[in-house]
Amino acid sequence: MINYEYYLTAKADVVDQRKIEFMLEYDKARSKNTVVANWIDALRDEVNLIQRDLVQNGLGNFKSEWDNAYELDSGIDEGQAFDQTIAYCFPDLSIQQMGLISQIDALSELVNFIESNRIINSGDGEEDPLNNNTPIWIGKNETEFMQLIEGLIQTGRLDSKVVGGKWKLIELFAKFMGIKLSKNAKSNLSKSKNERNNDYCPKIFEELLNVWNEKAN
Repeated sequence: MINYEYYLTAKADVVDQRKIEFMLEYDKARSKNTVVANWIDALRDEVNLIQRDLVQNGLGNFKSEWDNAYELDSGIDEGQAFDQTIAYCFPDLSIQQMGLISQIDALSELVNFIESNRIINSGDGEEDPLNNNTPIWIGKNETEFMQLIEGLIQTGRLDSKVVGGKWKLIELFAKFMGIKLSKNAKSNLSKSKNERNNDYCPKIFEELLNVWNEKAN
């Protein structure tokens, strides 16, 4: 039977499993705040997708109906208000639809839990640079950044298979460096390769080589 207890159990299952996955990654990571940021971004994207599914399934106002039932009757608790909402407003609610409701609430709870693991300082009074909004990468050309990371991948210095492919790895480094890639970033990178002359060398590689030669001499 679909009721408040069923909802709580389904929600707890999602929360518990994802907490375990997060802590396993968090505990072994050198940069804790990078793990926190990546998880929060991913969870928020997932919440948006589920919210869309709720609307498509006619459940976009479930939360507001639940809140309304609770606020209008001081004689019932949150669980009873939940059950009344189903009985009066969504009598044909399926297990699959209940899964969407429990998932979106579980993910919202997870965002708060994961955010609580953000490191505010390093323990010695110094601010954690990953908790600062100032970008680490200050270059103005996102394509140059992507060319640099792709170059490291192509030369075997970075393993893109670890995170699911070249583009995923580029996105990971972009987030770490404080870069918000544009919607056209991927196509711009391809364009920079497809339109090059035979003797073309990305500007960033030329600059690195020139600086190296200057310092070496």
